[in-house]
Amino acid sequence: MYTRIISISATASTGIPDITYIHSLFSKLKNPSIDLYNAVIRSFNHKNHNPLMALFFYSDLLVRGLVGDSFTYPYVLKACTLLCALRVGEQVHSHVVKTGFVLNLYVVNMLMRFYSECGVLEGAQKVFDGSPERDLVTWTTLIQGYVKMGFCEKGVEVFYEMCEAGVRADEMTMVVLISASARLKDLSLGKKLHDYIYDHNLNFDVYIGNALVDMYLKCGDASLALKIFNKMPMKNVVSWNSMILGLVHQENFICSPIEHYSDYLEVVPDQRPTETNSPPHAPKTSLLASTPSAFDKI
Repeated sequence: MYTRIISISATASTGIPDITYIHSLFSKLKNPSIDLYNAVIRSFNHKNHNPLMALFFYSDLLVRGLVGDSFTYPYVLKACTLLCALRVGEQVHSHVVKTGFVLNLYVVNMLMRFYSECGVLEGAQKVFDGSPERDLVTWTTLIQGYVKMGFCEKGVEVFYEMCEAGVRADEMTMVVLISASARLKDLSLGKKLHDYIYDHNLNFDVYIGNALVDMYLKCGDASLALKIFNKMPMKNVVSWNSMILGLVHQENFICSPIEHYSDYLEVVPDQRPTETNSPPHAPKTSLLASTPSAFDKI
């Protein structure tokens, strides 16, 4: 009965798990199963759900003499990632090696994400090099790790290796790579990535569109940025903000920011920002912040 109650409490889709309640029920069980531990550990694997408790229950699992499985380690590593608990994660990595799950692709990908998010790219690269199997997630995680830490050239190099390995990039991979070309201000690379999107029939979603607009503006090609912007089937606040702010800094587009802000005001009722997007007045803020430099050019 306790097992069933704990399982329901841990997997409930609403609210934060009741730590005291779950722990009190756990203390009444003589031999909780690994599946039960997995359910509880997973339930705390969110920023607002106290991921530290996931590590507590993992420790309790070890004390009871149990061994994790292919689900346990990714759940625990996710908690370590959320907490940036590098030392604990390294200990979990050693457990993974000892139990043989270092060959499990799901575990490998989570290990790489953990090291990348903690800024330990050597660890991510070492896990990658030692994995006999790699999928798109494996490659993208490594690329994203390098780009996020500012090693954009290395991220692009890994992408070329991925292509040689016959792995096809998806939209998420391309967003990361386009952002890398923007940071490098490498227009030639950006155009090659743009061609890749069309050649491989990738979905031209708002994230791809925003990345391309930002890249062309940062590389100084406002004409192409406008062309992409106008072709975007859907735009959000980030789209308008990038376009307005980017055009302000272009020598030949002095009046365009004002015109685009007027367009934004006309469409914003139909594309109202959500909590996950930028603040509702982001385009106005960008315009006002950069207007003096625009007028200086007149």
